[in-house]
Amino acid sequence: MSTFRLLITGFLIIYIAGKVEGDFFKKTFGKFGSIIGMSKPSDSGSDEQNEPVTVGYQIGSLFIKPALEYIFEKKDSLETTTPYAYANFAYSPGYYKDSLVTCSHDALTGETISLTCMRENMKIPCNDTLFAKDIVKINCKTGYEYPSHSMVSTEIECTGNGKWSGMIYECQPVCGKLTKKSKALIIHGEETDVTEFPWNVAIYTNNILICGGNIISERVVLSAAHCFTREMPSGIVQVSLDSFTVVAGKYFRDKKTPEKFPTQELTIKKIKIHDAYFGYSGNYDADIAIVSLNDKIIYKPHIGPVCLNFDLKTIAEKQIPMSGTMGLVAGYGYTEADASPSDRLKKISLPIVDIRQCKSEAPENFKPFVTSDKFCAGYTDGRGAVCKGDSGAGYVVPKTVDDENVYHIHGIVSNTRSVDGGCDVHFYTMFTHIQNYIDMIKEEVRITKT
Repeated sequence: MSTFRLLITGFLIIYIAGKVEGDFFKKTFGKFGSIIGMSKPSDSGSDEQNEPVTVGYQIGSLFIKPALEYIFEKKDSLETTTPYAYANFAYSPGYYKDSLVTCSHDALTGETISLTCMRENMKIPCNDTLFAKDIVKINCKTGYEYPSHSMVSTEIECTGNGKWSGMIYECQPVCGKLTKKSKALIIHGEETDVTEFPWNVAIYTNNILICGGNIISERVVLSAAHCFTREMPSGIVQVSLDSFTVVAGKYFRDKKTPEKFPTQELTIKKIKIHDAYFGYSGNYDADIAIVSLNDKIIYKPHIGPVCLNFDLKTIAEKQIPMSGTMGLVAGYGYTEADASPSDRLKKISLPIVDIRQCKSEAPENFKPFVTSDKFCAGYTDGRGAVCKGDSGAGYVVPKTVDDENVYHIHGIVSNTRSVDGGCDVHFYTMFTHIQNYIDMIKEEVRITKT
C-alpha cells in the first residue's frame, strides 16, 4: 500500500475514532510515521488527565495538523526530557503545545554562513519543519568571521509565537591576513608561497600571464587599466572581455603548471575604466581597473580578499601613508632588468617616498608621469624594484589588529621608468593611489551584490 493511501486511511481512523483510547491511536499510526505534539501537563501536579491539544502527523518531511483534539493519558515518562517511544511511536515529550508552532525557513539564509539545527540536543536536518524550542547554531564559512559588533548571537531559537529569537547575520570576510606558513616579484625579490598573499590573482590572455590583480570582494578584483586596453589613433580601446581569464590561488606563472593547492579560474563580466584614463598619452593618470567577475570567488585559506577602507572620512585619513612607510608587493614580473620574468610568485618590501622628492629626482622625460593620483615607492640604489609583469599588483601596508598584522591595499602598480627597453632599477615605481577612486570602487562592489 502506498504512503499516500496509508495516510488517507490513517486520517479516516483519526476522524472516526477521535475520542478513542490514546493507545489505539499510537499503535495505529506508529507504523507509518511520527505523531508530533502532546498534551500540556496539568498545573496541579496531580494525576488528572492533561489538557487536550491538537496533534500533528508527520511522514518523512510532510507535516499535517488535522482538525482534531486528542487527549493523551498522563504518564511519568512523558514529563522527562528524553524522547518517549511506544510501539514504534516516537515523539519529544519536552514539546507541548508549542511543538505545533513552526518558524519560517526564509530567515535561515546567508551565503557566508553554515547552520546546524538542534532539537533537544540532537542534530536534525535544517530543511525539516522547525518547531518551537528548536535551536539553530550559526557558523561562519571558511574565509569569513563573525561581525565585529557586539550584538552577534551564535544561535537562535524558534519561539512559541513562531518567530526566531534573533536575526541571521552575514559573516564578514577575513581580509588582509598573510597565511602563517610562507617561503616567496620582482627584481632581487624573495620567493613567496601563494598562501602568503591570498588576495593575489594572475590575469591571463591566451594563456599568457600579463598582469596581477587583487581580490577585494567575492566578485571584484582591482588591477591596472593598461592591462585591459590598447591605445589606438582613435583613442583608448578596451580589449574583448573574452580574451581574459582570472586565476586565484596561482603560485606558478605558467597557467598549466599544477599547483599545490586548488586554483579558481574565473571569467570577466565587466571592466570599469575611469573616464580620465588615456594611457601613455595621458601619462597613465587614472591607471586603475575595477574587474567584475561572472562567478563568485570561493574563499579558502589560500584565497581571500585584501582589506580596503571604504569609509575613510577625513582628508588626512585618505592621504598617502607617510614617507618611509614600508609596504609589500607580490607579482610575477622580471627578476632582473634585462632578464626573463619570474616563473613563480615573488614579493618585495618597498618604502614610500615623498612625492616632492620623487618628482625632483625623476629624469625630465619621466616627470610628467609622476601624476597627482600616484605615489612613489622603491629605491634608487638598485636593491629592488618592480618591473614588467608586475602591473596591477597591489601595494599593501600592515596595520596591527589584535596583535596581528592585517594588510590594507593602498596602491596598484602602474608604471616605472624604462631604460633601453628594460626596467630602471635605479628609480621608483608609480602606484595609483586607490583612495582617489574609492567612490567608483564602492559603487562597482555594490552593483555586484545586487
